[in-house]
Amino acid sequence: MGGSDGESWATDERRGAERRGARHALSGGPGARELTALALRCRIVLACADEERTNGDIAAELSVTPATVGKWRKRFAANRLDGLHDEPDLAFPVDHR
Repeated sequence: MGGSDGESWATDERRGAERRGARHALSGGPGARELTALALRCRIVLACADEERTNGDIAAELSVTPATVGKWRKRFAANRLDGLHDEPDLAFPVDHR
């Protein structure tokens, strides 16, 4: 099942950026948890590049739920790489003292 807009959005350039993000996440260090989450999101959208694959197929392969695949597929389609970053958690505002 492909993206809703029907365009082929997984270009070589985007795939390269996503792979670099995944490799960086595996290196550890400060922010490694966030980068590990980003690496998973990159793997999800790379798998979505095959527009014939369903969210369920990808979810089973990556050990996530179909809803998770759908969330990141939709956010990537709408915002490209910027859509793969965490949104601020408004329930827990950051105190910048």
